[in-house]
Order: sequence, then structure tokens, then C-alpha cells
Amino acid sequence: MTNKPVKKHSGLMGKILFPSILLLLIVGFIYWGTDASNQTSENPVAKGVAKFYAEVRKAIKPGGSRLDDFTIELPKSPRNATELLELRRDEVSS
Repeated sequence: MTNKPVKKHSGLMGKILFPSILLLLIVGFIYWGTDASNQTSENPVAKGVAKFYAEVRKAIKPGGSRLDDFTIELPKSPRNATELLELRRDEVSS
């Protein structure tokens, strides 16, 4: 008689069930674990970071002028990109 290998079902738990339960626990902790003491309105560091990013957002917004001092205008090329690529193709194929 030959011994047939016994299939283990623990692979299903290890690969699918355990990560799913862990993910649900993490999501539940994040969703329901927040209380009034963790709000950013009471945290001065969070207020400072939020203010900084609000200013950055205004500065990089189209039409914003705060970054004009740091903008370098490049000279316009007499040829467009298509012409330059065609010239390059002719140089490479020669």
C-alpha cells in the first residue's frame, strides 16, 4: 500500500483568512478608534502642518504669483519638437 499525502487546510487560514481578519481589525481600529482627544483642531503641530500645506497649495495653484521670483524662463526654441525629432532621425539613419 502506498501512503497518500494528507492535504492540510491550514494554508487557507494562513494565506487568506488571517490577513483578512487582520485587515478588518486595523480598519476597525482606525475607523472607530478615533475620539475627540485626537482631533487635529486641538493639536498645534497639526495646525502648523495644515497651514504650511495650505500655503504651498496656494503658491503652486495656477495663476498664483508667490513662486514667480523662483521661476526661470527658458528661451524659446526656433524649431518645434517634431522638427527636432525629424532632424535627429535623419542624423541617426545616415
